[in-house]
Amino acid sequence: MQTIFLFLIFGIILATPKLHAAEKDSVTIGIVEKIDNLNPILGKSSAAKYVHQIYSKPLTYLDDNWKLVCGLCEKIPTIADGSARIIEQKKKKFLRADWKIKENIFWSDGQPVTGFDVFKTWIIASYPKTEPNTAAFANIRKIIVNKKNPRKFTIEYEKIKSNFDSLGFHVLPEHIEGAVFDEDPDNYRQNTTYNVAPTKKGLFNAGFSLTKKELPYQLAFERTLKNKKKLNYVTVVYYNSSQKVMTALQQNKIEMISAVGITPDDLVYFKDTFTNSKELSEKYSIELSTSEVFEHLDLNLRNPGLANSNVRKALSYAINTEELIAESLNIPAETAETFLHSNDQFYVAESVSPKFDLKLAKKLLEASGWKLLKNGSRSKANKILSLPLVTTEGDEFRLRVAHYLVKQWAKIGVRVELELQKNSEFFDETLKKAHFKGFIMYAWLTVPNESPRTMFYSNEIPTVQNGYTGQNAMGWINKSVDEILENYISELDFDTRKKMMLALEAEYLNDVPSIPLYWHPRGSIVPKDMKNYKLSTIEAQSTLTIDNWSY
Repeated sequence: MQTIFLFLIFGIILATPKLHAAEKDSVTIGIVEKIDNLNPILGKSSAAKYVHQIYSKPLTYLDDNWKLVCGLCEKIPTIADGSARIIEQKKKKFLRADWKIKENIFWSDGQPVTGFDVFKTWIIASYPKTEPNTAAFANIRKIIVNKKNPRKFTIEYEKIKSNFDSLGFHVLPEHIEGAVFDEDPDNYRQNTTYNVAPTKKGLFNAGFSLTKKELPYQLAFERTLKNKKKLNYVTVVYYNSSQKVMTALQQNKIEMISAVGITPDDLVYFKDTFTNSKELSEKYSIELSTSEVFEHLDLNLRNPGLANSNVRKALSYAINTEELIAESLNIPAETAETFLHSNDQFYVAESVSPKFDLKLAKKLLEASGWKLLKNGSRSKANKILSLPLVTTEGDEFRLRVAHYLVKQWAKIGVRVELELQKNSEFFDETLKKAHFKGFIMYAWLTVPNESPRTMFYSNEIPTVQNGYTGQNAMGWINKSVDEILENYISELDFDTRKKMMLALEAEYLNDVPSIPLYWHPRGSIVPKDMKNYKLSTIEAQSTLTIDNWSY
């Protein structure tokens, strides 16, 4: 499980598109996050990922149920059928897997997509100055292309890892990008054809091609092979705020609003706007889903007041997450039972965090030696149970959540003082260096079905010695968890991995190093007559199915 912190970059609108409204084979989409790079292995923003998938398919990806499926590939290799296997060379073990590109996949200039494209993409991505947008290339040791059938290729992996098949990277056209890279590897990021001549035929392997670029403000796409029953034209326009993108919708400048960059407060604003507009309500619908953005509290286990797990459990029992969502978010959201999403392959409904119970919370505090005083606070050894809660400023929904938590904890005699910090201070100092005394509240973007080693392994506690590279800000040290995480990633048997993850989850729920709150809601606005559109629970992935959208 990796953590990805998301920030919006603001800009100014210069242009607005013309709609193909009469044709009913087009859609213009408003987006509130900038697209940083059109090269599908370089662009790192969620907005970039959103548009990449209009014209480029990844080798593999997770579907809406978080099941690994093929994009470009014909099938996922497995140990069971022999298409993936462990080999030994010079007393060292490697993993090899056989892959094949689908027969019907071509670049937009008619050239077939082959293993040579995959090979060159790996070479480009592995160059230090390329800085690709995924770590999926890092474990690849060798790629061997079948010369008789170039759509077939074998990947040899440096380390044996259970996620060897999760190759969610995009592929570049070797016959175009190969020469660009070879000529000047150091400056490939700037010289890539996707930046210099982004509408060039041959850059695209999905259903659409880019036909017009006015970054960061407007991109126009056209279906490579027209289809009377589907969308043939797509335009994506950048607006620098939710208010401006909503105004554009009201003025018929756009027909859809992407979920990328939209916050829970934005969704509330959209909902309120729709409530006051019969015209909007009749033409459009607000599509909602859960997401993989995990809002939670990390507790500093080095604080003597939080060292006892019963105290941490009491703090968790005092929170009614359903009430929290209703009072603070003002929009539906999924409560978080553990660090695993309900869509995760290892999630088990019976594994849940402590349920709301104020009486039990008070009882646990009393049993831990924290006695209730007449003024409503708690004391132990002449010390008051008082803890600071640090979170980011500028997020109204998060501020409402924080006030709710302070109110609930006061009911069990725990004093909590709220401290708001700028994003730069919070993420670069407080979180990164674990410089907090009580709680920190923030969200991380989970990578489905991945190991949570960086979050929970004891060697991942950020320190001066490790350059603050770890993400175990809680300071959680659990020998059983360490043992699980040391072996989890190299375990290839699914059932064994599931048992390991359930054991880790049990330790998490028993120790309470952090308190799950909710999974952020995700929302987009779409025309009511749009068909085959589904809002993905995974960030920016809705466009993976854009080939099927129609009216």
